[in-house]
Amino acid sequence: MRDSIMAWVGWSVAIIVFVASSAGLGYWAGVLARRRAWSRLAGILMSAVIAFIWPAVIIGDAFYGAVTYQRHDATDPADAPAYVLIGSILVSGVLFGLSFPLALVGVHTARRESGRRKSSAKTPPNSPMQPPSGAVT
Repeated sequence: MRDSIMAWVGWSVAIIVFVASSAGLGYWAGVLARRRAWSRLAGILMSAVIAFIWPAVIIGDAFYGAVTYQRHDATDPADAPAYVLIGSILVSGVLFGLSFPLALVGVHTARRESGRRKSSAKTPPNSPMQPPSGAVT
């Protein structure tokens, strides 16, 4: 029972780190794009780059494991690294599919916050948003 609870804790932490890193980096990319007045296409491209981070980590780890793999004995065909690499490529596609929308949500959230800040600022007197000072309301 205790082992299954600890497994759930590990999976929960992994999911939280994955979501926070994808959406957080997406938010940072959105803030950067907003400050530099880049187009929405730049935000989408940065989201794609962010979405490739976790698949690159997974494939890099599998490739490193394949390079450092040592055969256990003479009858070992040493094909385990190839199977792990193929599996990591398949899992990487799923990770990209999950990470890309999270990064887009982060970019969208960062872009929306600039509109909220502008609308909450006081409007100057005699602007089109306020009636003239002598008008009766």
